[in-house]
Amino acid sequence: RPATADGRNFYNYGDINFIAEGESRGVRQAYIGGVIAISHAVLNNNYDNLHNYGKINLKNIQFLSLCVGGVNGCTLSNKEYVETNKMSNLTNSAPITVEDCAQFSGHSNNAYFRVGGISAWIQHTLNDCVNNKEGVITVKNTTVYNKESALNGFCIGGIVGYKTVFAVNNCTNEAEINVDLTTTGDNTMTNASYNWVNIGGILGWKSDQTGDNLVNNGNINVSGTYFGRLRVGGVIGTSSATTSGRSAARA
Repeated sequence: RPATADGRNFYNYGDINFIAEGESRGVRQAYIGGVIAISHAVLNNNYDNLHNYGKINLKNIQFLSLCVGGVNGCTLSNKEYVETNKMSNLTNSAPITVEDCAQFSGHSNNAYFRVGGISAWIQHTLNDCVNNKEGVITVKNTTVYNKESALNGFCIGGIVGYKTVFAVNNCTNEAEINVDLTTTGDNTMTNASYNWVNIGGILGWKSDQTGDNLVNNGNINVSGTYFGRLRVGGVIGTSSATTSGRSAARA
């Protein structure tokens, strides 16, 4: 886990296949990215010009926590470095498919399932990114387990599934998002108020800053059985920020 991490001009053309034949395969935590699986640095963590052309396929996997991003699975940093930690000029041009997967039941509150056309989970400023029309996101026949207080556990976004702290600027999603999901577990009225499914054309879930110039051109198709709260937005699924963005559009 370096203190600094800079990278430029990364290209991936190979497919990533995490597929279990026969009996399902279990994993506690998985971070999958077309270019970077996970990057966790404190200061000066900057990436520029990263591009993915390889398909990402997951099938018949059991998981506790899962992040899948077209370019980046997960990138973390600290709030005080908002001006120094940035990712810019990222594109995804290949489909992301999660099929016949299931979350372990009875998990802890910090379990999650996050998918993004560019990044599944990001704590960086994100600038000038495009999920092209080939970057279709499909979550099919997949089950997640409801848990009280898991309000941001399930997040899908055309650009970012789950974003905290930093802004997202000048980003466009051109791809469809197709979700066929079943939620199981404690479905009482008390817990149902916490079991949120968050889907957005740009951001599935966001807190703190929003950013500027966010455009979604992709259709969002949702089916399945849900308990709790389903939130689907053309640009943002759920926003918990006090600061607003500008020029957000569902084209």
